[in-house]
Amino acid sequence: MENFQSDVLFSNAFQHSGIGMALVGLDGKWLKVNHAICQLTGYTEYELLAITFKEITHPEDLEIDLSHVNELIQGKKSSYQMEKRYFHKKGHVITVLLTASIVCDKANHPLFFISQIQDITARKKYETELKLFAKVLETTQQGVIITNADESIMYVNNGFTRITGYTFDEVKGQNLSILQSGKHGEAFYREMWMNLLTNGYWEGEVCNKNKFGCTYPEWLTISSLTDETGQASHYVAVFSDISTLKETETKLKAMNEQLNRLSSLDGLTSIPNRRTFDQRIAAERKKAIQWNKPLSLLLLDIDFFKAYNDTYGHLSGDDCLRRVAFIMEQKAKEFSGFIARYGGEEFAIIFPDLSAEKSVLAAEEVRKSVEKLNIPHVQSKISDYVTVSAGLATVDPAKQDYTIEDLIELADQALYEAKKAGRNQLKISRGITI
Repeated sequence: MENFQSDVLFSNAFQHSGIGMALVGLDGKWLKVNHAICQLTGYTEYELLAITFKEITHPEDLEIDLSHVNELIQGKKSSYQMEKRYFHKKGHVITVLLTASIVCDKANHPLFFISQIQDITARKKYETELKLFAKVLETTQQGVIITNADESIMYVNNGFTRITGYTFDEVKGQNLSILQSGKHGEAFYREMWMNLLTNGYWEGEVCNKNKFGCTYPEWLTISSLTDETGQASHYVAVFSDISTLKETETKLKAMNEQLNRLSSLDGLTSIPNRRTFDQRIAAERKKAIQWNKPLSLLLLDIDFFKAYNDTYGHLSGDDCLRRVAFIMEQKAKEFSGFIARYGGEEFAIIFPDLSAEKSVLAAEEVRKSVEKLNIPHVQSKISDYVTVSAGLATVDPAKQDYTIEDLIELADQALYEAKKAGRNQLKISRGITI
């Protein structure tokens, strides 16, 4: 009676178990299978009993499986457990955890195997994804930090170690503040964490400090992970060392500044060119009107320069232009003047915020400085040396309705009068108060 009850209990447990169970003969044939195995493999009980377990085992797993089976039969072990793959009836692969034991008679002769088969396909897929995720974390060039809600470090990747110099053991349990460089004030970090609490996310540039005390710029992204109550449980920080990028930006900025500077200068004389003059005089006019200040414009022309070129050659002519430009620039700066090459041998100087009287003094100083260079000019009809003629116009601060063209026209007219009067002299526009 007791044996009968035991058999009934075993049969019920066998058939209704949520885990696949089977009795397997020593030759590998299925002797008895439960409903869970049929569901797992897609085969009916009748179909399974007609084949062996070998026929649905993945060939890459069969050899090790049979090795375990032989050890059971030889009495070297009483059970074994392994992960293996079966082919589902529909053709796809399923991964199972197999636990097999051998049943022997009273004389210890093997009779059959009892197998428990649990579907772990989903678990294996999850494990594979976790391994992939871990591999990505460990191979990425970016640094990754995971902290708990108290900002204590729980994980760092190889990228973190490469950038900061710290190993995981050195920072485990430490607060993120160990990376702070001291270059950001409390307000910076307060705003950062307020954004994290409000939006669950913060991104921006941070200057941090590595293990060796060196600061470096990084682009940092911090995200908060929440628990089922909506409270932050962890923080994930991902950062990149942007030192090289910043250095490149600095170099590009310097190059752009150099290009802008070069594009604003005259190629021969290295003083501002006509385009820069146009921009500057417009800006100075605007300031003069805004602050009710006078504005003066001096136009200068090298006397008999064509004859100079014809006599000494264009290379000497270029050198003459450079020397004249240099000395006039130096003298103009003494009066806060701005000089530009206006045309071939013509120059323009803007004197902002100089009274009419002081602008005349400044203009004369500039004109005389050229003559004092004593550059020989045998073809000049007025001197043995290179000279310039100059025309000056000054705008009265009370006049608000003048244009740049008005100012240039008056200075040009004064220059014409200086040439007409014999050159090597300064003439002042009769309309000095436009």
